Amino acid sequence: MGPLVLDDLPLAQPIPYRSAAHPDGLDLNTLLIPSPLTTFFMRVRGHRLTAWGVRDGDLLVIDRAVEPRPGHLLVVAHGGRFLLRPLVVEDGRWQLASLSPAEAPIPLESLETASSGLFGVAVQAVHHLLKRPEAAPGPQRARRTPHSSPLRNRG
Repeated sequence: MGPLVLDDLPLAQPIPYRSAAHPDGLDLNTLLIPSPLTTFFMRVRGHRLTAWGVRDGDLLVIDRAVEPRPGHLLVVAHGGRFLLRPLVVEDGRWQLASLSPAEAPIPLESLETASSGLFGVAVQAVHHLLKRPEAAPGPQRARRTPHSSPLRNRG
């Protein structure tokens, strides 16, 4: 399957998705869920993983069948809560990277207890490009109505 490329974008009309690779249309279930029987979803809370492309409020698609590898984002149960952390190998030891200097990396061996464990590998992060002002961090912006857009009615 090749990349979706838009060229010669007609601005005055809707653009239906057409592709020789998907003659019946685009099925997001097929694209986002690689293994339906081993896949589940979780919502992200927090801003500490933006360097990995994960934002606050993202919907993660997590697959339990994917074999974890360095660089993957893992969902684990640890200390009574779920964590999302990158898997790294340092000095020959597999561990979950710390997200701040105040916390230590978590060795994978420590997750092999009754109250801890690997839940899966995050394979997709679905995020909105448009956030409502009350949901966005930082200063509040004036809410626009569809008719107040500066891009509308340009000749």
